[in-house]
Amino acid sequence: MATCPHAERLIPLLHDGELTSPLRREIRSHLATCVPCTRALSTLEREQELLGQMIDEEIEVIDFSHFWQGVEKRLHEPQPSWAVRSRLWIERWHLTRPLSAPAWAVAAVLILTFGALLQQNNAPPDGSPSPKTPPPSPFSSQSPSTPDGFALVSNQAQIESLSSSDTVAVWNDPGNNSTVIWIGNDMNEGMP
Repeated sequence: MATCPHAERLIPLLHDGELTSPLRREIRSHLATCVPCTRALSTLEREQELLGQMIDEEIEVIDFSHFWQGVEKRLHEPQPSWAVRSRLWIERWHLTRPLSAPAWAVAAVLILTFGALLQQNNAPPDGSPSPKTPPPSPFSSQSPSTPDGFALVSNQAQIESLSSSDTVAVWNDPGNNSTVIWIGNDMNEGMP
């Protein structure tokens, strides 16, 4: 019996409707001249028909007469309390994930070890704790002060909103780490 390469690759795709229109037309014209492909397609169609009949026969045997009564009975059953449901969930969760506690313990040890190593790398070489003052908040109403009594002044600002007619120009000087933002109604209006 002669076989055709289309029968193995493309005929099942044609049967399932997964071919593009040009390829589907080409295979349909090929079916007019190729007996093995025609047989393969008719076999697939017959198998699908038999499977559908078998499913229909099985469905007819099933007795659904008490189905809705069972559903209604389950709907009216009292639900267990929240505590009981949560306890059951925890027990079920522990049965399906028995190694989770050791995994969490290993993860915690790794995180703590990594944190300790980072802390050691950030410490000064002489072992004394590094004096760190929190950076001043640019949006706070109070100016923080140094131990000498001098006030730290924030040179940052927050722009609440701009209108569509406002013009914005930005200048950045990386040498002294400064950025200047000009906001005006017109670019020709007094820019320094």
